[in-house]
Order: sequence, then C-alpha cells, then structure tokens
Amino acid sequence: MKLAFVVNDIHFLMSHRKALVLEAHKQGWEVYILSDGSQVPELPKTIRCIRLPIHRSSLGLWSNIRSLISLCSVYRKIKPDVLHHITLKPIVFGTIAARLFASKTQVINAVSGLGYLFTGNQSRLGGVLLTLLRWFQTQNVHYIFQNRVDRGLFQKANIGQQYQLIKGSGVDHKVFLPKAQPKKRPIQILFTGRILKDKGLFELIHATKGLLQKGFDVELKILGKLDPKNPAHLSKKALEEYLIPNKITWSGFSSEIKQALENCHIYCLPSYREGLPKAIVEAMAIGRPIVTTNAPGCDDCVIEGKNGFKVPIKDTVRLQEKLTLLVQDENLREKMGKESRKYFEKEFTLEQVVQQHMQLYSNLRIFE
Repeated sequence: MKLAFVVNDIHFLMSHRKALVLEAHKQGWEVYILSDGSQVPELPKTIRCIRLPIHRSSLGLWSNIRSLISLCSVYRKIKPDVLHHITLKPIVFGTIAARLFASKTQVINAVSGLGYLFTGNQSRLGGVLLTLLRWFQTQNVHYIFQNRVDRGLFQKANIGQQYQLIKGSGVDHKVFLPKAQPKKRPIQILFTGRILKDKGLFELIHATKGLLQKGFDVELKILGKLDPKNPAHLSKKALEEYLIPNKITWSGFSSEIKQALENCHIYCLPSYREGLPKAIVEAMAIGRPIVTTNAPGCDDCVIEGKNGFKVPIKDTVRLQEKLTLLVQDENLREKMGKESRKYFEKEFTLEQVVQQHMQLYSNLRIFE
C-alpha cells in the first residue's frame, strides 16, 4: 500500500513527523514524501522524496497554480492509497488535486494550526480557503486536529464529517527526561520558537523588562530562527533593538533545545494561536512550569494553576503578574514542573501520537 506525506516544508516534516514516517515504513507501507525538499539523508533510500514547487508563504497566483498542477501530476503518476496532507496549503491544494485525479484515494488532512490567516487581517482569505475545502470535500476525506477550537471551526463551516483529535506531534519520553529546577541564578525564562510577532515575543520582552525594573534577578533567553517568509516575521534589526546584554538575549536557532530547557526555570510561549505547540510539550516533558496564553492550542497544554498559568492574548500586564509568581516562589516552580511531566506522560508522548496515527491508517477502508 502506498502512503504519501505532502508537506510544504521538509524540515517541518522531519522535526514533527519523522517518527511517524519511519514507523509507517517499518510496518510495510510504500512511503513517499512530497515537499519542497529533496532526499533526506537520515531517511532510508526506499522512502522516495519527490520535490514539488509548493512554497508555504507564496500568495502569487501563478506560483500556486504551478503547485496545484504539480500535485495533480504526481497523484496521477504514483496512485497513492493514502494521502496525508500536513499544514494548510498542502491540505487545500492536495484535497483539490485528489478530487480531480485520485478520487478513490483516502485523504487525511492534518490541520497543524491555522496560524496567521486566522489571527490577523487575513481572516477573509482564511474563509476563502475553508470554502474551497467545503466545495471539494468527499467521503474519502478525514481530518486530524490538534485542538478543539480548530475542530469546532471546521465543524461550524460544515467541512467534512470524519474528525479525529490527536494532540500534537509528540515528544519522546525516553529522550526528554524530567530534570530538577536549576539552583543557579538569575531565574531564567526561556522562549523557543520562530521569531514571529504572533508568538507573543513583544509581550514577553515587555513583561521581562517590567520584572527587571522591579528589581527581580531574571534573564529572558530567546532561541529561534528568523522566518522572513512568514507575514508575521520580525527582522533581526527589529528584535535586536529590544535586547539587553545578559538580561534579554537571543541566540538564534539552536539544536540543543533539551539542554536549554534543562537550564531554564520557567518556560513561556505567549502565542496568539497554535495547533498544539511542540515547544511547550518539550518543556512539560523536562518538568518546567509553563506560562502561555488561552489561545487555541496553547490552552490545551496547561491546566490553570496546576502545571502553569494561562493569560489572555496580548495581555502584558497579566503575563508579568504570572511570571512574577513563579520567579518569587521556588516551591511553586518545582510543584508545577512535576505536574507538567505528569500531564505530558498522560496526553502528549511520541509513542501515543504515532500509535494514534497508525491506528487511523489501519481503520481506513482502503482494501474495498
């Protein structure tokens, strides 16, 4: 049986779905990866990577038509039994292409988060994309959601009928092990993620400056890469204007996220909207208290007052208040950190997520 993963960013697939790709291959699926990248060295050569002109940030008409035509061509050629579309653009174009040239194929649309199109002034465009999905839906289309809000939005828009909630992409509980709170000072607040306005970076920086002005011995450590192709991006120059040596620092992209989490006291992601943020799940696995927002996706990661706090989106004052509680109280940090690990083990491990996906593949009526 042929299983094709369709994603616009090969790096996202490798960071969030690599274990799933390998498990499907292990269980005998003939696996294809359709993306903007070429063959990935760490994958078996029997997993075929096909490069497509599908770019996540392009809004150009011709560029998007090329993406659709390419998908139609590949679907007609490889004749997959299951298509697994990941993120919004592959979902929209892939669903249309499947309707036109792979009508008997089972389609899984994995909504990893609705992001910029549903948080800013582009909500009208987001509505257009939902309309397209409704027009081209068939009985063969299944949806995976990472949070209840996104699922509810699709239900309200009458898009599809076959829904499954799978909480994120999972984190390996054998690799991300719980670590006691560091004894060192200053109290370190950690942010990991792309450098985007809608990750709440400005609010976090201003809240940290408020803590510093009140005399708290804190440090905000920011780890993440610039993403100039994203409409909500922050430039290097814009970010550096807000940095303070040894107090508010940015180190760019890091491949040592686990170590950074072990060295921090508090993890904070005040995002405006997520699917289900892997960054928070990693921090939970290490055993850190979480401060985030009540935004979709973030809301699912925190039980208020138990493993962390949730504040309204863009509310710098409340954000500073909750950070203050944790900065002042070591016992509270330790208690909430232990609860984070417990909640992670119950809901968010990589093993659980992979098993849920494999069960979904098995349940599809592809043998009829």
